[in-house]
Amino acid sequence: MREKKELGHWETDSMVFTGQRERLLVQYERKAKYVIIQRLFNGTAEATDETLNNSIHQSLPQDIWKTLTFDTGCEGANRTKLRLHYGIKTYFCDPYASWQKGGVSASID
Repeated sequence: MREKKELGHWETDSMVFTGQRERLLVQYERKAKYVIIQRLFNGTAEATDETLNNSIHQSLPQDIWKTLTFDTGCEGANRTKLRLHYGIKTYFCDPYASWQKGGVSASID
């Protein structure tokens, strides 16, 4: 297991609840174990991008956002905007390996 030496490495995922249209978007900082949870009105890349922008502009310093790891869902399709606007490096888990971002990988039924 990799040692968590510095702040700023985040995982993100949307939480989908059975029978509900709305979702939650969760960001988890690996070293501090800090969690941000926000309402996500749908699972589109646009809605995810807008919600992530809100998370990045919260009261945390900008340099606390170094990397962000997504699973392979479509919600991460706008990841290049994060790199261009904020300098955040983005990554994806391998297909069917959401365990690679173990902080935010559970699904709720």
